[in-house]
Amino acid sequence: MPEYPLCKNRFYRLCRAVFFWCTALSFSLLAVCSIVVTAYFPEDYTEIPFLSFSAMPWVALGCGAVCAAGVWLAKCLHHVPPFALKLATCLCVFAVSAIWAWFNGAAPEADRAMVCNGASNLLAGDYSLLRPLAYYSQFPYQLGTTLWAALLAQLFGMGHHFFAFEVCNALFAALLTWFLLGITQLLTESHAALTACAALCIATFPTALFSTFIYGTLASAACCAGAVYYAMQAVRGGRWRHYLAACCLMALAILAKPNSAVFLVGLGLLYALAALRQRKARPLAGLALTVSLCLAASEAMLLGMEAVSGFDLHSGEPFTAWIAMGLQEGPLGPGWFNQYNDILYVLHQGDGAAITAEAWEMIKARCLTFVQSPGYAAHFFGLKTLTQWCEPTYASFWASCSALLDNLAPAAIRAFYAGPMHHAAVFAADVVQALTYSGAAAALWLRRRSWSAEALIPAVIVFGGFVFHTFWEAKSLYIWSYAVMMIPYAAAGLPAAYSAVAKRLRARRACAQE
Repeated sequence: MPEYPLCKNRFYRLCRAVFFWCTALSFSLLAVCSIVVTAYFPEDYTEIPFLSFSAMPWVALGCGAVCAAGVWLAKCLHHVPPFALKLATCLCVFAVSAIWAWFNGAAPEADRAMVCNGASNLLAGDYSLLRPLAYYSQFPYQLGTTLWAALLAQLFGMGHHFFAFEVCNALFAALLTWFLLGITQLLTESHAALTACAALCIATFPTALFSTFIYGTLASAACCAGAVYYAMQAVRGGRWRHYLAACCLMALAILAKPNSAVFLVGLGLLYALAALRQRKARPLAGLALTVSLCLAASEAMLLGMEAVSGFDLHSGEPFTAWIAMGLQEGPLGPGWFNQYNDILYVLHQGDGAAITAEAWEMIKARCLTFVQSPGYAAHFFGLKTLTQWCEPTYASFWASCSALLDNLAPAAIRAFYAGPMHHAAVFAADVVQALTYSGAAAALWLRRRSWSAEALIPAVIVFGGFVFHTFWEAKSLYIWSYAVMMIPYAAAGLPAAYSAVAKRLRARRACAQE
């Protein structure tokens, strides 16, 4: 494994210990839960997650079979150059994503439809969706994706911009794969680990299914992974071009999806620890540049749209309303969407101060309930965690389905949404998820003495996402961008676990022969 210079600073070592225990314990918990529990959506595609315990032995058996196949694959690809392996993997992900988008025929619905309508309205000079109490007044963070959709519509025409957006999503899926492979190379020099990462990236098929999702999900995930990759390069080599690349990608990720701020916090920890270890100001300058550009990009977008439309876009839904909703029961599941923030926004006519005050009262009331009823709190947060992190498709089928699917998609595509083919796909995703979580946990424990604090940052970001969505609105779709960040660790852990088991078996055989 590539090593960082040893740091004797006590605070640095304390941070490393905290990072390790938080990530190792949370990854181990997720690994156990993913093997024992499977969350799934009904085939009528109402967004109501259910839990099943019946697939546990089959998932364990599937994991064993896949690991055996992985050992064979690693031996077959042992002599393939790393660049060729990475390029082939990215091309495969792009091809599958683009083919799925071409034949799927799903039309945007719900928020995705609003984004597309907003793009067409902007091109026509209609700013009605930006007026007070309208869609973008409540959700101004959707403007980044809307402007991207408007640009594609301007370039390719209104009749073709859906597919243009989907092809761009396929490119982002390939770019995400490239950066995950790059992070794997920064964590370990093992060719077997790179091969395992390539296999996991291809096997995590929800990435390809998201190509039809007219949203900032894929763009944000790709830019976040790229920011992490270049930031790790920057603190290792100290080159400004890496700092600048991480800075620009992080700003783009924030524009695509503000929840990417969790990754920004991770980059802040990385730069701060690098400055502490190196005793240099360059990482802190990189951090200041990144934060400044992220804030400036978001503010410039809002100010520009305010200047064009004449409407105030700085009074959107307060974050406290999302937290209050994330602590409530709902018709979909604990902490899942229940229209609380929409009702609150209309009730107070978009008054941010009044919404914040009432949301805080709700948060205090829910926290008091949890303190007074620990059993209920454990049940609530346990179900919220399981329905998010143990749903192996990450709502990718739900996100890529629409009412027009039956009329436009070929039978081979429709078969993935219901029936035996759908159940097989969900089972395969369940096995891949269990392997990813288990491999990531194994990597942390097997190399617990050699991980530097900087090398643990991608895992810390996943832990940050775990904590964030424990309190924020719940949705398994939101978890996907963190789950894929576990792939580099899983790629390092699975070969290491195989080597450790094989070594012990050889030792036992040697003892038995003696």
